[in-house]
Amino acid sequence: ENIAMQIEKRASYRRAMKKAMQLAMSKGALGIKVHCKGRLGGSEIARREKYHEGKVPLNTFRADVEYGFAQAFTTYGTIGIKVWIYKGDILVKKEEAEQRRTWERQTKEKQETVAEPAAAESEAAVRPEIEAAEEKTVTARVPSPSEEKKNLPSKESTEKSGSDDQGAKEIQ
Repeated sequence: ENIAMQIEKRASYRRAMKKAMQLAMSKGALGIKVHCKGRLGGSEIARREKYHEGKVPLNTFRADVEYGFAQAFTTYGTIGIKVWIYKGDILVKKEEAEQRRTWERQTKEKQETVAEPAAAESEAAVRPEIEAAEEKTVTARVPSPSEEKKNLPSKESTEKSGSDDQGAKEIQ
């Protein structure tokens, strides 16, 4: 499109093509091929000009080649411009394996982050049941002096109620 715009503004097609090639190569392209076809320079007979720099492997599937087409509408006719830019090879199997590994890592990390809060919630939900079971087991034994300070029920108080003591025996 840049070449077509310059040709429409009556710039030299050779200079426009070479400048575009230099720009692409400076930005990291491994190769570029440019074709201009039509009444170049206002000539009466249409012709085709080609320039290429680097390598542009069009016959390999793994080559990452971008193709562009533009038309320049001039007073003496239409000029077609085709550009191929080679950016490097695509190694499909290696990329797929790498993407699969990163996806597996991300899913493992998500599962771990989801599992940690769930474990904390389940522990909090089980905690009252554990405390209730501990209270019932505490009723079957003699409290230590530190438990008396905490105001935990002693054996004597549980014997008075009677029903709690039977429940503690059933659990054990």
